[in-house]
Order: sequence, then C-alpha cells, then structure tokens
Amino acid sequence: MRWQEILAVGVVLIIVMAAFVLLMPYIFPGAPPPGAPSWHFKGWWQFNRQVDTAVVGHPVTLQLEIVGQAVSVGTLKIEIKKDIPLAPDVVVHTDSKPLSLVLGQTVQVNTTFTPDKPTDTAVREYFFKLYWNDVVIYDPTIPGQRYGLKVTEVAVTYQGGEFEG
Repeated sequence: MRWQEILAVGVVLIIVMAAFVLLMPYIFPGAPPPGAPSWHFKGWWQFNRQVDTAVVGHPVTLQLEIVGQAVSVGTLKIEIKKDIPLAPDVVVHTDSKPLSLVLGQTVQVNTTFTPDKPTDTAVREYFFKLYWNDVVIYDPTIPGQRYGLKVTEVAVTYQGGEFEG
C-alpha cells in the first residue's frame, strides 16, 4: 500500500468516526452526548427548606449537582414544566447555565421559578427536563416516577424557624 492510499483510508475513517459521534444522539436516543456531565437531584427548596410540596405564588429553587464526566465546555439548559393531564406539558421556566468541567468536578446548579397554579386535576405536578448543548440528557415521561413537585394554595407562614399554617 502506498502512502496516498493509507492517507485516504485514514481520512475516510476520521470522517466516519466524526459522523458517528455527531449522529450518536439520534442513533441511540437514550445515550448522553459525548462530554455530557452526569447529574444528581438535590431537591426542591422553598422558604430555605427542602420541600416536596410548595406554596403557589412563592419562589421555588431546583437544586442539582452536576458532575463532569470528561473535560468539556457546554451549556446546561433547564426547563421547568407543568404537567397537564390529557394535554401537552407547558414550559413555565427556562434557564441556561454555561459550564466548564473537568473529569470528576462537582458543581451545584440552582434555578428558581414561581409556580402559578396549584396541583390538582388541572395540573398534575411540576417537573424538570435537562439538555446539554441542546441535546436532551434527562426527559422524564412517567408522572410519579420523576422528581415532581406538588403545589398547594394553603397559606403557610414562617416564624422563628417553624412553619405554621
């Protein structure tokens, strides 16, 4: 084999590998994109306390721990959605966080939104969806099996470190 043939084979292999990496999210829809971080749910927070049920009309913070799986630079996009039974989910908040990560690095990421409706028969729960560089890395589809947030209209007051209401 002459060097021109070896070079041509090498170029073809590089093109095939690049195409595979770019098409991997479409070939394997559940697979994270190359360089995507992993993440851990740290909770929903309201009134400086972790909650499973929040109060409508008051800010709620979603807290995530992001862990670098490689040296990568990208944008973590967080969508907070409202699950409406028998209708499409509604995006109620979007936040983008530019991140530069190295392998094993841990970063806390927060986003805050204010729920506008209580959960009942019209709204099942609020939940989040994650993207890394515009490719989905977490898309929960089954209610009750995701990190959902319930919301109530009950008035809650916070006095001296204790909730009342």
